[in-house]
Amino acid sequence: MKKTCICIFFVVSCVFSLSAWSLLSLSPSRPECVTDELNKLLEQKHFEKDSDAIIGFTKDFSLADRQAIFDYYKLDGEKAADDNYNWYFPCFGFGSFAEGDSKGGVILLVSDIVFWGTAYTGTFMFCFSLFDMFGLTAPVHEVAGQTGYDVERSKSLMIGGLIAAGVGFVGGMVADLVYGGIRPRNYANAQNAALKSALGLDSTDAKVSLQPVIVPSVNPANTSYGLSLSIRM
Repeated sequence: MKKTCICIFFVVSCVFSLSAWSLLSLSPSRPECVTDELNKLLEQKHFEKDSDAIIGFTKDFSLADRQAIFDYYKLDGEKAADDNYNWYFPCFGFGSFAEGDSKGGVILLVSDIVFWGTAYTGTFMFCFSLFDMFGLTAPVHEVAGQTGYDVERSKSLMIGGLIAAGVGFVGGMVADLVYGGIRPRNYANAQNAALKSALGLDSTDAKVSLQPVIVPSVNPANTSYGLSLSIRM
């Protein structure tokens, strides 16, 4: 039995190790053209504010390198929105903070503390009123110098708890779902557009020039002459 458990443990450890290594190997690697200084700048995820610095770092990069930088560092608004919302507990603006949006993260952090704190307080009040009905809170009343079970007190505590829990949960979920869902997407779109523009990948910034070139054409075989027209883009 002991040998069997050891074998199972060994197999499970190997499987988890191989899975972890596969996930790490499949993750995209940083473009080779990106220096540590440029990586530190891009990791801040403030592309609008740092656009001039990004232009200076990447002015001599090839188009392929710039595209690789954009693909690697662009923000994912969908993921940030998902990380801001959970059905069971507050996320405190985790998705926005991870995206680099400190303002949106602080707003969600404060709203989660207020709304979810109210919700959990109301839930505690409601549960306490139920325990009070069954006499389970008698020691608490004795410490507070109160009498035992009081119908009016328990009723008001239950109603107040239900209202607080309802308002808190609804307010917290709406704030996380609506604001926490819209803000990260808008932030990501704005920052990605700024990054694309700084890297020179914005189609509106692409300049195409047509230069007609006239070249004399001579065919010595039949002693013919002419002009050829070519266009450089």
